[in-house]
Amino acid sequence: MAVDLHLHSTASDGTLRPAEIIAKAHEIGLTAVALTDHDSVAGIQEALTESINLSLTFIPGLEMSSEYGEKDIHILGYFIDYTQVRLIEALVSLRAARVDRGEKMVEKLAELGLHISFSEVEACACGGALGRPHVAQIMVKQGLVANISEAFERFIGRGGPAYVSKYVLTTAQIIDLIHRAGGVASLAHPGPSGVDEPLLRLLQESGLDAVEVWHTDHSPKQTRYFLELADCLGLMVTGGSDCHGFGKTRGFVLGSLDIPDAIIEPLRIRAANFC
Repeated sequence: MAVDLHLHSTASDGTLRPAEIIAKAHEIGLTAVALTDHDSVAGIQEALTESINLSLTFIPGLEMSSEYGEKDIHILGYFIDYTQVRLIEALVSLRAARVDRGEKMVEKLAELGLHISFSEVEACACGGALGRPHVAQIMVKQGLVANISEAFERFIGRGGPAYVSKYVLTTAQIIDLIHRAGGVASLAHPGPSGVDEPLLRLLQESGLDAVEVWHTDHSPKQTRYFLELADCLGLMVTGGSDCHGFGKTRGFVLGSLDIPDAIIEPLRIRAANFC
């Protein structure tokens, strides 16, 4: 039976509401899913309610960003207490920083002669965690670029003329925050992030519990590599499509990977130790 433990909704930068993506997961026959919006737990209650209605196993989660040198490191949290005050306060602060970053990127774009309205960017985010994809979507809408990929490659990607670095917590702080919320911490998409064995060992020393072995952007060789590395280091494994809904660069990839449901119970047991 297949699962998908890396999904995004309109609570961050996805195109489907939480209930809609749960319904789609049920429709294609998935047995368990996790909603992992960026710096947000706002969609979890809606997704949980829909999953109960459809008798689909649901895992409350989130995805948080950090950096290590020039590498973007993302950490997934699973089985979190999404009502914990400490966690919510941290996420509110991070989302405020996202808004500030978005405003600065719009200002930089204006200096380049590319004028978009920040209010449109906010509207595009639909109240979710604002990010660069929302800026890119408005750039496409205004005809300033042909597609989202061009917006990132030419303007708002790392090193681009309108790029603004993001305020982030350290990986150790994120892992600790997840653990204190009763959750398990897994490294997201290590392949595209350029994570190697030494860095994975350092993250493990900071408390990392698992590594995302199955991911849409992993080649079969990368999947095998991280599966073997996780086994060598004694890390648990997770997997997900990183689906953001329709109209995204990656496409609608929900449930596109053969991820065994056997990975869930070890995560559940580990999370119980943090409660």
